[in-house]
Amino acid sequence: MSLVNPKQYIISARSNGYKDTAYAIAELADNSIQAGADKVEVLIFENKNRSIDQIAIIDNGKGMSKELLASALCFGSSV
Repeated sequence: MSLVNPKQYIISARSNGYKDTAYAIAELADNSIQAGADKVEVLIFENKNRSIDQIAIIDNGKGMSKELLASALCFGSSV
């Protein structure tokens, strides 16, 4: 399996629509809801300087099959 679909990657990179981190988090929350989640948590972890160190989105949705997950993790995937 190729790691990058060059044509789709260029299209995706140009039109991903993420203006900032909040848009990306909203997209992940929307994905959770589409996967049937009725609970979605956004956890924000700070470092010692009180700067954001990590962000986690946790849900109880149905998840993805191994095949869909592999496809979704490829750069330029259209999944």
